[in-house]
Amino acid sequence: MLLNYLKFSIRLLARNPFFTTLNVLGLSVGFASFFALWNYAVTELKSDQFHADHERIARIQTDWSWTDDNISWGHMVIQSSPSLTIAAIKNDFPDIESFVRISNTQVLLTLPGSNAVYREPKAAYADPTLFGFFTIPLLQGDARNVLREANSIVLSRSMAKTFFGDKDPVNETMILNGIQTVNVTGVFEDLPHDTHLDFNLVLSNQSSVENWNSNIHNWSFNYVKVTSPDVSGLEEKLNAKVDRYWAALMAAYPLVKAKMMVLPLADTPFVISSDYWNYQLKSRGSLQAMAGIGLVILIMSWLNYINLTISRTARRLKEVATRKISGAGSPDLMKQFLMESFVTNILAVALAGTFLQLFRNPLDLFLNIHIGSWHEI
Repeated sequence: MLLNYLKFSIRLLARNPFFTTLNVLGLSVGFASFFALWNYAVTELKSDQFHADHERIARIQTDWSWTDDNISWGHMVIQSSPSLTIAAIKNDFPDIESFVRISNTQVLLTLPGSNAVYREPKAAYADPTLFGFFTIPLLQGDARNVLREANSIVLSRSMAKTFFGDKDPVNETMILNGIQTVNVTGVFEDLPHDTHLDFNLVLSNQSSVENWNSNIHNWSFNYVKVTSPDVSGLEEKLNAKVDRYWAALMAAYPLVKAKMMVLPLADTPFVISSDYWNYQLKSRGSLQAMAGIGLVILIMSWLNYINLTISRTARRLKEVATRKISGAGSPDLMKQFLMESFVTNILAVALAGTFLQLFRNPLDLFLNIHIGSWHEI
Protein backbone atom coordinates (compact mmCIF):
# COMPACT_ATOMS: atom_id res chain seq x y z
CA MET A 1 0.00 0.00 0.00
CA LEU A 2 2.79 2.43 0.90
CA LEU A 3 4.42 1.65 -2.44
CA ASN A 4 1.25 2.74 -4.21
CA TYR A 5 1.20 5.99 -2.25
CA LEU A 6 4.85 6.54 -3.18
CA LYS A 7 4.24 5.92 -6.90
CA PHE A 8 1.23 8.21 -6.89
CA SER A 9 3.15 10.95 -5.05
CA ILE A 10 6.03 10.84 -7.54
CA ARG A 11 3.53 10.98 -10.40
CA LEU A 12 1.78 14.03 -8.94
CA LEU A 13 5.05 15.84 -8.30
CA ALA A 14 6.22 15.12 -11.84
CA ARG A 15 2.96 16.59 -13.24
CA ASN A 16 3.73 19.93 -11.58
CA PRO A 17 7.45 20.49 -12.27
CA PHE A 18 7.46 24.24 -11.55
CA PHE A 19 5.71 23.89 -8.19
CA THR A 20 7.82 20.86 -7.26
CA THR A 21 11.07 22.61 -8.20
CA LEU A 22 10.08 25.70 -6.21
CA ASN A 23 9.31 23.67 -3.10
CA VAL A 24 12.38 21.46 -3.34
CA LEU A 25 14.74 24.40 -3.93
CA GLY A 26 13.29 26.40 -1.05
CA LEU A 27 13.52 23.47 1.34
CA SER A 28 17.02 22.50 0.16
CA VAL A 29 18.36 25.99 0.90
CA GLY A 30 16.83 25.78 4.37
CA PHE A 31 18.27 22.32 5.01
CA ALA A 32 21.72 23.28 3.67
CA SER A 33 21.85 26.42 5.81
CA PHE A 34 20.74 24.50 8.87
CA PHE A 35 23.17 21.62 8.34
CA ALA A 36 26.11 24.00 7.75
CA LEU A 37 25.47 26.43 10.61
CA TRP A 38 24.28 23.88 13.16
CA ASN A 39 27.09 21.43 12.43
CA TYR A 40 29.76 24.13 12.59
CA ALA A 41 28.40 25.78 15.73
CA VAL A 42 27.88 22.59 17.71
CA THR A 43 31.30 21.14 16.89
CA GLU A 44 33.03 24.45 17.69
CA LEU A 45 31.16 24.75 21.00
CA LYS A 46 32.62 21.34 21.91
CA SER A 47 36.18 22.43 21.10
CA ASP A 48 38.90 20.40 22.84
CA GLN A 49 36.36 18.05 24.39
CA PHE A 50 37.54 15.20 22.16
CA HIS A 51 40.70 14.85 24.28
CA ALA A 52 40.61 11.92 26.67
CA ASP A 53 39.97 13.11 30.24
CA HIS A 54 39.40 16.66 28.97
CA GLU A 55 37.35 17.45 32.07
CA ARG A 56 40.46 16.81 34.19
CA ILE A 57 42.78 19.03 32.12
CA ALA A 58 43.37 22.73 32.81
CA ARG A 59 45.79 25.42 31.70
CA ILE A 60 47.64 27.53 34.27
CA GLN A 61 47.49 31.17 33.25
CA THR A 62 48.78 34.41 34.78
CA ASP A 63 46.72 37.27 36.11
CA TRP A 64 49.23 40.12 35.80
CA SER A 65 49.00 43.60 37.36
CA TRP A 66 51.62 46.34 37.35
CA THR A 67 52.13 49.96 38.37
CA ASP A 68 54.66 52.76 38.05
CA ASP A 69 53.43 54.87 40.94
CA ASN A 70 51.59 52.46 43.27
CA ILE A 71 48.39 54.36 42.45
CA SER A 72 47.36 53.45 38.92
CA TRP A 73 47.46 49.76 38.07
CA GLY A 74 47.42 48.07 34.70
CA HIS A 75 46.00 44.59 34.31
CA MET A 76 46.05 41.77 31.81
CA VAL A 77 45.49 38.02 31.66
CA ILE A 78 48.23 35.99 29.99
CA GLN A 79 47.77 32.46 28.72
CA SER A 80 51.28 31.45 29.62
CA SER A 81 53.21 31.19 32.87
CA PRO A 82 56.84 30.52 33.89
CA SER A 83 57.92 27.07 32.71
CA LEU A 84 60.00 26.28 35.78
CA THR A 85 57.06 26.41 38.20
CA ILE A 86 55.17 23.41 36.84
CA ALA A 87 57.50 20.69 38.13
CA ALA A 88 57.44 22.26 41.61
CA ILE A 89 53.66 22.51 41.49
CA LYS A 90 53.34 18.84 40.57
CA ASN A 91 55.61 17.85 43.46
CA ASP A 92 53.56 19.91 45.93
CA PHE A 93 50.14 18.69 44.85
CA PRO A 94 49.60 14.92 44.61
CA ASP A 95 46.24 15.49 42.88
CA ILE A 96 48.15 16.75 39.79
CA GLU A 97 48.67 13.58 37.79
CA SER A 98 50.81 14.92 34.94
CA PHE A 99 51.72 18.08 33.04
CA VAL A 100 52.93 19.26 29.66
CA ARG A 101 54.51 22.53 28.53
CA ILE A 102 54.20 23.95 25.02
CA SER A 103 56.02 26.95 23.55
CA ASN A 104 54.90 28.20 20.15
CA THR A 105 57.54 29.42 17.72
CA GLN A 106 58.41 29.89 14.06
CA VAL A 107 61.10 27.90 12.29
CA LEU A 108 62.92 27.54 8.99
CA LEU A 109 63.26 24.01 7.62
CA THR A 110 65.51 22.61 4.91
CA LEU A 111 66.17 19.10 3.67
CA PRO A 112 69.84 18.04 3.56
CA GLY A 113 71.31 18.73 0.13
CA SER A 114 68.51 21.13 -0.82
CA ASN A 115 68.62 24.90 -1.14
CA ALA A 116 64.88 25.29 -0.69
CA VAL A 117 63.97 26.88 2.65
CA TYR A 118 60.51 26.39 4.09
CA ARG A 119 59.19 28.84 6.69
CA GLU A 120 56.73 27.30 9.15
CA PRO A 121 54.93 29.85 11.37
CA LYS A 122 53.03 27.18 13.29
CA ALA A 123 55.68 25.23 15.17
CA ALA A 124 56.06 24.36 18.84
CA TYR A 125 58.54 23.04 21.38
CA ALA A 126 57.03 20.68 23.94
CA ASP A 127 57.73 18.21 26.72
CA PRO A 128 58.02 14.52 25.77
CA THR A 129 54.63 13.91 27.44
CA LEU A 130 52.70 15.90 24.79
CA PHE A 131 51.24 13.02 22.76
CA GLY A 132 50.32 11.02 25.85
CA PHE A 133 48.75 14.05 27.52
CA PHE A 134 46.55 15.23 24.64
CA THR A 135 44.61 13.00 22.27
CA ILE A 136 46.61 13.73 19.12
CA PRO A 137 46.65 10.54 17.01
CA LEU A 138 50.10 9.44 15.94
CA LEU A 139 50.19 7.87 12.49
CA GLN A 140 53.82 6.83 13.00
CA GLY A 141 55.90 6.66 16.13
CA ASP A 142 55.33 5.86 19.79
CA ALA A 143 53.63 8.54 21.91
CA ARG A 144 56.00 7.91 24.84
CA ASN A 145 59.20 8.18 22.82
CA VAL A 146 58.78 10.51 19.82
CA LEU A 147 59.93 13.57 21.80
CA ARG A 148 62.10 11.84 24.35
CA GLU A 149 65.42 12.55 22.64
CA ALA A 150 66.85 16.00 22.00
CA ASN A 151 66.73 17.16 18.36
CA SER A 152 63.57 15.13 17.70
CA ILE A 153 60.85 16.51 15.45
CA VAL A 154 57.33 15.20 14.83
CA LEU A 155 55.54 16.35 11.68
CA SER A 156 51.87 16.62 10.89
CA ARG A 157 50.54 14.41 8.13
CA SER A 158 50.33 17.40 5.74
CA MET A 159 53.90 18.51 6.45
CA ALA A 160 55.26 15.00 6.07
CA LYS A 161 53.51 14.82 2.68
CA THR A 162 54.93 18.21 1.66
CA PHE A 163 58.54 17.33 2.48
CA PHE A 164 58.72 13.60 1.81
CA GLY A 165 55.77 12.74 -0.42
CA ASP A 166 54.91 9.05 -0.16
CA LYS A 167 58.29 8.24 1.37
CA ASP A 168 58.42 7.15 5.01
CA PRO A 169 59.70 10.26 6.87
CA VAL A 170 60.63 8.49 10.12
CA ASN A 171 64.39 8.54 10.76
CA GLU A 172 64.91 11.13 8.02
CA THR A 173 66.85 14.29 8.95
CA MET A 174 66.03 17.96 8.44
CA ILE A 175 67.96 21.19 8.98
CA LEU A 176 66.34 23.53 11.51
CA ASN A 177 66.96 27.27 11.15
CA GLY A 178 69.95 26.56 8.94
CA ILE A 179 72.17 25.26 11.75
CA GLN A 180 70.63 22.39 13.70
CA THR A 181 70.05 18.86 12.43
CA VAL A 182 66.85 17.24 13.71
CA ASN A 183 65.60 13.70 13.32
CA VAL A 184 62.02 12.92 12.30
CA THR A 185 60.66 10.49 14.90
CA GLY A 186 56.94 10.47 14.12
CA VAL A 187 53.95 11.76 12.19
CA PHE A 188 50.72 12.95 13.78
CA GLU A 189 47.31 13.47 12.24
CA ASP A 190 46.55 17.07 11.27
CA LEU A 191 44.99 18.88 14.20
CA PRO A 192 41.21 19.27 13.85
CA HIS A 193 39.52 22.64 13.62
CA ASP A 194 37.80 22.25 17.00
CA THR A 195 40.90 22.67 19.15
CA HIS A 196 42.85 25.69 20.35
CA LEU A 197 46.13 23.83 19.77
CA ASP A 198 47.67 25.10 16.56
CA PHE A 199 50.92 23.65 15.27
CA ASN A 200 52.08 21.71 12.22
CA LEU A 201 55.23 20.32 13.79
CA VAL A 202 56.53 19.70 17.29
CA LEU A 203 60.15 19.83 18.44
CA SER A 204 61.48 18.22 21.59
CA ASN A 205 62.44 20.69 24.32
CA GLN A 206 65.04 18.30 25.75
CA SER A 207 67.97 20.19 24.25
CA SER A 208 66.98 23.26 26.30
CA VAL A 209 65.12 21.61 29.17
CA GLU A 210 67.56 22.99 31.74
CA ASN A 211 66.65 26.50 30.65
CA TRP A 212 62.95 25.62 30.87
CA ASN A 213 63.48 24.34 34.41
CA SER A 214 65.61 27.20 35.73
CA ASN A 215 65.04 30.43 33.81
CA ILE A 216 62.21 32.50 35.32
CA HIS A 217 61.98 34.45 32.07
CA ASN A 218 61.19 31.32 30.03
CA TRP A 219 57.41 31.15 29.72
CA SER A 220 55.24 28.51 28.09
CA PHE A 221 51.67 27.29 27.88
CA ASN A 222 51.41 24.97 30.86
CA TYR A 223 48.74 22.29 31.19
CA VAL A 224 48.05 20.00 34.12
CA LYS A 225 45.87 16.92 34.49
CA VAL A 226 44.32 16.43 37.91
CA THR A 227 42.98 13.24 39.44
CA SER A 228 39.49 14.70 39.97
CA PRO A 229 37.19 16.28 37.36
CA ASP A 230 36.78 19.28 39.68
CA VAL A 231 39.62 21.74 39.03
CA SER A 232 37.97 24.70 40.73
CA GLY A 233 39.78 24.24 44.05
CA LEU A 234 43.23 24.05 42.49
CA GLU A 235 43.51 27.77 41.80
CA GLU A 236 43.15 28.73 45.46
CA LYS A 237 45.73 26.14 46.48
CA LEU A 238 48.24 27.38 43.90
CA ASN A 239 47.87 31.03 44.87
CA ALA A 240 48.46 30.18 48.51
CA LYS A 241 52.05 29.34 47.46
CA VAL A 242 52.48 31.75 44.55
CA ASP A 243 55.02 33.88 46.46
CA ARG A 244 57.29 30.87 46.77
CA TYR A 245 56.84 29.71 43.17
CA TRP A 246 57.38 33.14 41.70
CA ALA A 247 59.84 34.59 44.25
CA ALA A 248 62.50 35.26 41.61
CA LEU A 249 59.95 36.83 39.28
CA MET A 250 58.61 39.13 41.98
CA ALA A 251 62.15 40.09 42.95
CA ALA A 252 62.94 40.99 39.34
CA TYR A 253 59.73 43.03 38.99
CA PRO A 254 58.97 44.65 42.38
CA LEU A 255 56.14 46.80 40.97
CA VAL A 256 54.25 43.78 39.69
CA LYS A 257 51.57 41.63 41.27
CA ALA A 258 50.71 38.26 39.79
CA LYS A 259 48.53 35.30 40.61
CA MET A 260 47.76 32.03 38.93
CA MET A 261 44.53 31.23 37.12
CA VAL A 262 43.38 27.68 36.45
CA LEU A 263 41.32 27.49 33.26
CA PRO A 264 39.51 24.23 32.37
CA LEU A 265 40.45 22.94 28.93
CA ALA A 266 36.88 23.19 27.62
CA ASP A 267 36.91 26.94 28.34
CA THR A 268 40.34 27.60 26.85
CA PRO A 269 39.25 28.46 23.27
CA PHE A 270 36.64 30.95 24.50
CA VAL A 271 38.44 33.04 27.14
CA ILE A 272 40.14 36.19 25.93
CA SER A 273 43.66 37.01 27.08
CA SER A 274 46.42 39.40 26.11
CA ASP A 275 48.57 36.91 24.19
CA TYR A 276 46.17 34.75 22.19
CA TRP A 277 48.25 35.06 19.03
CA ASN A 278 48.74 31.30 18.88
CA TYR A 279 45.10 30.53 18.03
CA GLN A 280 41.90 32.15 16.89
CA LEU A 281 39.63 33.10 19.77
CA LYS A 282 36.08 31.75 19.58
CA SER A 283 32.87 33.28 20.88
CA ARG A 284 30.30 31.07 22.57
CA GLY A 285 27.60 33.69 22.05
CA SER A 286 28.29 33.97 18.31
CA LEU A 287 28.34 30.21 17.86
CA GLN A 288 25.07 29.78 19.76
CA ALA A 289 23.57 32.55 17.62
CA MET A 290 24.72 30.75 14.46
CA ALA A 291 23.03 27.54 15.60
CA GLY A 292 19.86 29.50 16.33
CA ILE A 293 19.96 31.23 12.94
CA GLY A 294 20.31 27.88 11.19
CA LEU A 295 17.27 26.55 13.05
CA VAL A 296 15.23 29.69 12.23
CA ILE A 297 16.11 29.41 8.52
CA LEU A 298 14.97 25.77 8.51
CA ILE A 299 11.68 26.64 10.23
CA MET A 300 11.08 29.50 7.77
CA SER A 301 11.68 27.19 4.81
CA TRP A 302 9.18 24.71 6.22
CA LEU A 303 6.61 27.49 6.76
CA ASN A 304 7.17 28.64 3.19
CA TYR A 305 6.64 25.09 1.97
CA ILE A 306 3.42 24.79 3.99
CA ASN A 307 2.09 28.11 2.62
CA LEU A 308 2.83 27.09 -0.97
CA THR A 309 1.15 23.73 -0.44
CA ILE A 310 -1.93 25.29 1.09
CA SER A 311 -2.16 27.76 -1.80
CA ARG A 312 -2.68 24.81 -4.16
CA THR A 313 -5.45 23.25 -2.11
CA ALA A 314 -8.23 24.70 -4.27
CA ARG A 315 -6.68 23.15 -7.39
CA ARG A 316 -6.80 19.70 -5.83
CA LEU A 317 -10.43 19.73 -4.73
CA LYS A 318 -11.52 17.76 -7.79
CA GLU A 319 -8.83 15.17 -7.15
CA VAL A 320 -9.88 14.82 -3.52
CA ALA A 321 -13.56 14.59 -4.46
CA THR A 322 -12.87 11.91 -7.06
CA ARG A 323 -10.90 9.83 -4.57
CA LYS A 324 -13.64 10.20 -1.95
CA ILE A 325 -16.23 8.99 -4.45
CA SER A 326 -13.95 6.06 -5.27
CA GLY A 327 -14.03 5.01 -1.61
CA ALA A 328 -10.95 6.68 -0.15
CA GLY A 329 -11.37 7.74 3.47
CA SER A 330 -9.77 10.59 5.40
CA PRO A 331 -6.90 8.34 6.66
CA ASP A 332 -6.10 7.40 3.05
CA LEU A 333 -5.95 11.04 1.99
CA MET A 334 -3.82 11.90 5.00
CA LYS A 335 -1.36 9.13 4.15
CA GLN A 336 -1.18 10.37 0.57
CA PHE A 337 -0.45 13.97 1.56
CA LEU A 338 2.12 12.83 4.13
CA MET A 339 3.83 10.71 1.50
CA GLU A 340 4.03 13.68 -0.85
CA SER A 341 5.57 15.79 1.89
CA PHE A 342 8.01 13.00 2.72
CA VAL A 343 9.14 12.66 -0.90
CA THR A 344 9.54 16.44 -1.27
CA ASN A 345 11.61 16.69 1.91
CA ILE A 346 13.79 13.73 0.93
CA LEU A 347 14.52 15.34 -2.43
CA ALA A 348 15.32 18.62 -0.65
CA VAL A 349 17.70 16.91 1.80
CA ALA A 350 19.48 15.17 -1.09
CA LEU A 351 19.87 18.48 -2.94
CA ALA A 352 21.03 20.18 0.27
CA GLY A 353 23.73 17.53 0.62
CA THR A 354 24.86 18.34 -2.93
CA PHE A 355 25.02 22.05 -2.09
CA LEU A 356 27.10 21.32 1.00
CA GLN A 357 29.58 19.26 -1.02
CA LEU A 358 29.88 22.05 -3.59
CA PHE A 359 30.35 24.84 -1.06
CA ARG A 360 32.29 22.97 1.65
CA ASN A 361 35.74 24.12 0.55
CA PRO A 362 34.78 27.75 -0.27
CA LEU A 363 33.09 28.11 3.14
CA ASP A 364 36.18 26.76 4.88
CA LEU A 365 38.57 28.86 2.80
CA PHE A 366 36.80 32.23 2.78
CA LEU A 367 34.54 32.20 5.86
CA ASN A 368 36.45 29.75 8.08
CA ILE A 369 33.27 27.70 8.49
CA HIS A 370 34.26 24.07 8.63
CA ILE A 371 31.48 21.63 7.75
CA GLY A 372 32.38 18.30 9.29
CA SER A 373 30.67 14.94 9.36
CA TRP A 374 27.66 14.43 11.59
CA HIS A 375 29.56 11.86 13.66
CA GLU A 376 31.80 14.73 14.87
CA ILE A 377 28.89 16.30 16.79
